Amino acid sequence: MKIPKRFALSTLLLLMLVAALVFGYAQWRRQKLEQEVRQLKAQGATIRVAEGWFWPTPLNDALITVPKNPDGTYQIGVEKASIGEAKQHYRAVAARIRAMGVESIKIFIDAPPLVDGMMMSHYVSANDWLE
Repeated sequence: MKIPKRFALSTLLLLMLVAALVFGYAQWRRQKLEQEVRQLKAQGATIRVAEGWFWPTPLNDALITVPKNPDGTYQIGVEKASIGEAKQHYRAVAARIRAMGVESIKIFIDAPPLVDGMMMSHYVSANDWLE
């Protein structure tokens, strides 16, 4: 059985088109994921990404660092916020992290040292602190 060259060439071109689309989508997805991780890092979130050569995915745990000021307020960027405003802001950050597929989010309350030098920084579950 002899396959016409025209059919074989068109099949090869179609396969190359499909491969280019798949690899192009994978590259676009990688760039989008890296951009989202950079934006969330600027807001205090640490997300680790499994470095696959083809399809990177975020790992199942993330950490949000919440800076706490000595006067009891929380820091969001350069502004001070009350606990209600901080929780509202970090709820939005946690929702963006969950949309990426991360299941476990921990909150690190980064408090300054007290007068006697004791640190009051501690970890809490995002579900507990953001409620």
